[in-house]
Amino acid sequence: MANPRNCTRVSEFASSSVLACSNVNQRVEEQAYERPAALLLMTHPGVGPVTALATDVFLGDPARFADGKTLASYVGMIPSELISGES
Repeated sequence: MANPRNCTRVSEFASSSVLACSNVNQRVEEQAYERPAALLLMTHPGVGPVTALATDVFLGDPARFADGKTLASYVGMIPSELISGES
């Protein structure tokens, strides 16, 4: 049988966790809407504030990559290959 006091503690913890997550989500949205690159990313269907902000922060200036292949390799989407030219 469940102890009513424990149930109250669990309920209070759950409520405080939901509030904390809500505050974090609000801050992420605020930050995403303040960053031009994140705003641009959010124009793509399915990309919301969390994905846009994380991508912008992780990648930084995309101009630092020579091409899409370099960017894909950087994020781990394609394996890199080291070839020396010797057998």
